[in-house]
Amino acid sequence: MVGAANAAIYNRKCQEPDVVQNLDIEAYLGLWYEMIRDKDTNYESGYCDTASYSLRDEPNNIRVRNNDWYYEEGVWGGGVGTAFQVDPSKDDGYLKVKFVPAIPAGDYKILDTDYDNFTLLYSCIGVGPFFAKEYVWVLARDPIAIRDDDVTKSRIMNKLKEQIPLYDIFENGYVTPQAPEYPCPYDSQPE
Repeated sequence: MVGAANAAIYNRKCQEPDVVQNLDIEAYLGLWYEMIRDKDTNYESGYCDTASYSLRDEPNNIRVRNNDWYYEEGVWGGGVGTAFQVDPSKDDGYLKVKFVPAIPAGDYKILDTDYDNFTLLYSCIGVGPFFAKEYVWVLARDPIAIRDDDVTKSRIMNKLKEQIPLYDIFENGYVTPQAPEYPCPYDSQPE
């Protein structure tokens, strides 16, 4: 809840969307470019944001490396965390991700992905029916490709309406600055 202190708060419970079934973790690994994030995501504020996923030595654990470029300072920020399936026996897209030891792991729900082009993510911090702070991310394998792909954009919008109908991407979404509009030094980002 500390992370949501400056964010928009809803007087309702978190939505309960379906997640991807039969998640192919191997296909999901690799580099993703953040295309859209919730505008109230207070721990992401840079440009050229990426997320890189790789397997860790521990079973069912994924190393998460998030990067964001601070253009004015000319430096990369971000952090390393761990993601894991909530119930590996279900083999689904309901994961938790943890970056800071003292803060509980947060939801990382994969609502849709085609593994090769995009993934749609949802997270919610909630307390019963009284409080909800939702986050949505759209990630892409290429920082340019899905911008002009009307089929993919339509699929994402339909999935948002179907799975989390109370979330308004037009009111809450923020288009993450990426290349080619911004000088993103992707080749220098931390691994």
